[in-house]
Amino acid sequence: MLVTAAAGVCGLLGLAGGTVAADASGTCGVRGRSYAVVEDERVSRGITATLISVVQPQIGDGLVAAWVGVGGPGQGRDGQDAWIQVGLSVFTGGVTALYFEIKRPRTGPEYTEIQRDVAVDTRFRIGVREDAARPGWWRAWVNGTPVSAAVGLPGSSGRWHPTATAETWRDEPNECYRFAFRFERVAIATSRSRWAPLVPGERYRDPGYRLRFMTRSTFLVSSP
Repeated sequence: MLVTAAAGVCGLLGLAGGTVAADASGTCGVRGRSYAVVEDERVSRGITATLISVVQPQIGDGLVAAWVGVGGPGQGRDGQDAWIQVGLSVFTGGVTALYFEIKRPRTGPEYTEIQRDVAVDTRFRIGVREDAARPGWWRAWVNGTPVSAAVGLPGSSGRWHPTATAETWRDEPNECYRFAFRFERVAIATSRSRWAPLVPGERYRDPGYRLRFMTRSTFLVSSP
């Protein structure tokens, strides 16, 4: 099960001007779930990015994932968990998959695999977007095509800050994983028809990640 970025993050990473490379963590990572997160400073109707796995991931008994999305634990109506995300996931064995996941209030997360055995350096333009005609209803998109049905997430419209996130889960602390995901030309929906480049706001990084900005809207999240 993949979860959205708001859970388990345990450190704010300030990158002056959004272009300074972050120092690598001194460890390979913590046991359980951990995250590296870049959040846009604005509330938005959606987020899009080109996502690439630039090395062959190597993991132990766990997972690595990277995605864009909105929502998170406690962010739905009445404090319910709610989110939608789309990205790449790698489970034990090192096979990379393109997926989307939806978490409706009072139900479990729904993980859907779109494509399996994704090769290194394959580029996907991924995103989630609020329906222009139905506030609070969202879809996941890949390469300009919707890959999910519209899903209603009460309490989401006009409230959520979109994020670009990497996640790992480890059964053992300091088990060294190898991964590198590049998020290119990250943009958010500022209206029903307009997109604007990412304006980085809150940035978080647990141990076991390196976060390096090439431009304000393009960055690499990798293992140390």
